[in-house]
Amino acid sequence: MIESQSFLMLKFYTKILEACDWDEELAQECIGLLGYELSVAQRNETKSAANIMHVLRESLLKTYNLKVVDAMIEVLQESIDSAPLLVMPNNNTDQWEN
Repeated sequence: MIESQSFLMLKFYTKILEACDWDEELAQECIGLLGYELSVAQRNETKSAANIMHVLRESLLKTYNLKVVDAMIEVLQESIDSAPLLVMPNNNTDQWEN
């Protein structure tokens, strides 16, 4: 499970980094702001994923260009879609029976 989480985090970071034209400082700033905006959006009265995504998008567009915001929203959506995979127990014990 740790490998799949690491892979997804690398994939998400790379997607944001690419949207930021490979500016690592800007990518880190985007990730930090995404985390902050997500926490603010979750505190709002409307808790649906669609509403949270809408609030995030509108807020992020005040700071970043459309390409960067689209990448951040896409990463967030992919992480939501991948969440069930990340919490599934690993039944593969990698043990051989004799």
